[in-house]
Amino acid sequence: AGPPMPPRSAFHELFARDGLVLLRFDAARTAFAVDVLRRADAYLRPRLARPWWMRAVPAANDPPDGKPLSDPNGSDYTGGSPGRRAFRTHHTLAPADDTVQGPHQEQNLGLRLVLLFYCERPAAKAGETAFFDMQRAWRLLPRDLKALLATSSWRLPGMSDFPCAVKHPRTGKPCLLLYCFGRLARECVQVYKERAGKIHVREDPYSYGISKASEPQLVDSTGAARPLAGHVLRRVLNGVYDCMVPHPWAPGEALVVDNIRWAHARLDGAGAM
Repeated sequence: AGPPMPPRSAFHELFARDGLVLLRFDAARTAFAVDVLRRADAYLRPRLARPWWMRAVPAANDPPDGKPLSDPNGSDYTGGSPGRRAFRTHHTLAPADDTVQGPHQEQNLGLRLVLLFYCERPAAKAGETAFFDMQRAWRLLPRDLKALLATSSWRLPGMSDFPCAVKHPRTGKPCLLLYCFGRLARECVQVYKERAGKIHVREDPYSYGISKASEPQLVDSTGAARPLAGHVLRRVLNGVYDCMVPHPWAPGEALVVDNIRWAHARLDGAGAM
């Protein structure tokens, strides 16, 4: 039957307090789409219910290995890694390597309030996922940066402008929003290198529709746009990385994550077990 699951009341208490909850399954006896997603659905309904078309249903029409997000030959770097496989109910991530992402929340927050991470097989070495408490990151920002970001929006190519900070719909507490792709990813990786002492790591080459040369623009309340770079950007990123929590994975672990409060990023490692 696997490890015991917390009662629904305990789950909601933990999720409301921390914004993430760790669940454990018997990896050898668990099918992700049937068992893990449906168990999470039982916790999330009705208070955090997802639309019916996003709920856990067996992916009968998926090919056995899913579909690559971009060219399997690796030439389409503006897409997602071809090692990441897309299924109707979920994605399986690419095996760990020497690349890392910058912190980001999944976009379209209205539909993606909650994310579910599940470990079938951990990396052979390292391969953690970093989570960033963006509620705490906002709280720790200096007053001048809060004043700047509270009334500004991010502008990235191919995306609608989105606010630099939002009030959480459940708690009302402000949370910083980031989408660290394009040139912003390079700055994030540099901060990670310095803090982790891992000079060998490099940025994830797959940028999910955003050119690596694209510089994020900060749009103020008057509509004027300017790059966010240099000392100001480094101060923001230092605050975000102060709130980083790396999670090392074990088989059968699942994390239910508040996508507004917590940003995430894949970290470096070596292959699958």
